[in-house]
Amino acid sequence: MFIVLFHGDVVLVFILAIVGLSIIAIYGSSSIYISFAISSRKNAINVEIPYFLTLVHALSSTAIPFYEILSIIEKSSALKAFAREISLAKKIATIKNISLLTALDILCLYHPSELMREYVRRIMIAASTTGDVRKAVESAFEAVFNMFESKINRLVERFTIVTGTALFAFLFIPIIIATLAPMMYASIYYLAVLTLSFQMFALFVLYAIASSYFPSSLEIILTPKALLLCALSLSIPLVASLYNTVTYLAPLLPRLDVYSMYAILLIPLVPGILAAEKAYRRAILYDKFMRVATDAASLATATGENYLNVLDRTAARYGKHMVRFTKRVYSSYTSEQLRKSLIYSAPSIFHASFLETLMYILLYGSSPNMLKTFCSTYERIINAAARVRSLALSIEFMFIGLSALIGGFLTYLDHIFREISQLVAGALVGGAGLFPGYSYSPEAYGLLESLTMLSLVLVSLFIGKVRGGKVVYGIRSGFAALMLYIIVKMVLKLFLV
Repeated sequence: MFIVLFHGDVVLVFILAIVGLSIIAIYGSSSIYISFAISSRKNAINVEIPYFLTLVHALSSTAIPFYEILSIIEKSSALKAFAREISLAKKIATIKNISLLTALDILCLYHPSELMREYVRRIMIAASTTGDVRKAVESAFEAVFNMFESKINRLVERFTIVTGTALFAFLFIPIIIATLAPMMYASIYYLAVLTLSFQMFALFVLYAIASSYFPSSLEIILTPKALLLCALSLSIPLVASLYNTVTYLAPLLPRLDVYSMYAILLIPLVPGILAAEKAYRRAILYDKFMRVATDAASLATATGENYLNVLDRTAARYGKHMVRFTKRVYSSYTSEQLRKSLIYSAPSIFHASFLETLMYILLYGSSPNMLKTFCSTYERIINAAARVRSLALSIEFMFIGLSALIGGFLTYLDHIFREISQLVAGALVGGAGLFPGYSYSPEAYGLLESLTMLSLVLVSLFIGKVRGGKVVYGIRSGFAALMLYIIVKMVLKLFLV
């Protein structure tokens, strides 16, 4: 009778939960959707605003009418958020029978983005009153770029702290446990459960912190197919290492042998590396082209030469591949289809907006004023982005080097404790141990190794975030760290036998 009532109560609670959630969904879905739409609109503008100001700054340095500049932005393939805002302003102007600048002023006044309300509105006011927006654009760009640069500085400073915390949480805590647990008479299994729980908590917290600092415009975009391949490639080693860790805590589950575990960890990462590195190499090509284009713009402004001739000469220093890519870019300003194709294939908003600005500069004659403005503004953004790439590379090398040290240290530690356990076993007298609290178990180091390999994969996620804005760009780091860790362990075991 009690069981029937119990099951009846469970069903009743389940039905009430469904009804309650349905009511919340019906009445709360509209407000949730509105909040999400407002937040998305705000974030999209905040991401694109430095590149919007750069484009307006370059085009306004000549006699191009401001209405034509707005028309260019409305057709933009790189600045999609601003294109939508101008299209919306046109609808408002048509409905209310007011000018486009007045409609944009109203739109900026009530926009969820503070940057739109403060800086873009200044430009609209300057355009409607004086007609000259250059000073307003320059002051707005300085203010917005200072914010962008300070965000990069915070990323460089604080991501080092985040990575250091991640290394401690994921790599050094298991080592400390392995060293102290046998001498503290503690069971390494219980400590391993606590360690794993702490690592999962630290993963989500640290990843959220890292995501808040990384500029979204620098995020390297992957095609859906490549993203799915990378996600599968990364998830297999994560699941395998997590499963192998659980088998030590639940002995009834079948456990993978060492070499099978190594194979499952390394082999699935190869397709993910190929897909992620292909996208990353494309971003590096665009980075090099941006350097080529800004160097050529600086030289053409100083010497008065034709910009395309200088661009050809500069590109030739970087090889045939760069020459072909450069010719595609400066040929595209006469073909809208080719122009859109190049912009859509750009690896990030940062690269896409640069290409689009350059193409419009070429289309409007690449005057010295335009080239000078283009060069001075984008060089600052390029230098800021280069700092992020440099940070990622230094963290990656440090992580791979630490993985080798950890592999060697754990192997040597295992060897030392095995010898101690043999000495303890030899000191048994009449069935009673002289060291009754000594709790070393060789199997526990199998658990520790599984935890460490899981930790190596988890730390590589943070490196991927700073390297390209997505965790999949850390697959290369994870593969290199795991490979070096395994090699060092196997080589050291040969010497310690």
